[in-house]
Amino acid sequence: MFGGGGSCTLPLQVTTVIYRLHSNQPLGPQRNMLIRGVPATVYDEGRSIELYSGRVAIDIFSDTFARARAAALQLRPLNASGSAAGPLPRPVYCPVLFGPQERSLQHAMGHLPGHACQQAAAARVHEQPAPGCDGVAGATERLSSPRRLRNAAEPISAGTHSETAR
Repeated sequence: MFGGGGSCTLPLQVTTVIYRLHSNQPLGPQRNMLIRGVPATVYDEGRSIELYSGRVAIDIFSDTFARARAAALQLRPLNASGSAAGPLPRPVYCPVLFGPQERSLQHAMGHLPGHACQQAAAARVHEQPAPGCDGVAGATERLSSPRRLRNAAEPISAGTHSETAR
């Protein structure tokens, strides 16, 4: 059970934090699903749920899956429109989920506000070092430098640029 240190554990704990990019892999076995219209990760044998909504992550820790799910279904948005019965506000970020995702979850992740997951994927590709680079600072600059582009093996096709590779 989450928390530790105390002599008694509560049957239910709900914590809301500003979302910070993190991987869910360390949580162990988990299921990713939609709950109240937002991505969620169920872990700790179903006793814990992390929901992603607005700019926050909502962590629910419980003694049973039934109690954790019931709490998730009764959450009310703060500083946003909604009710305890409707969908929660969609996250404005792309949560890093580990493991398989249901088709409905994949669809929802692809339609987050501002195309958050597409932007996150593009940023990850841009951060990868160029082939032949050792990953040290400056690798990204070497990838996009004009000299690197002129020595490319294929034509440059960005916008109306007319220069081709040699």
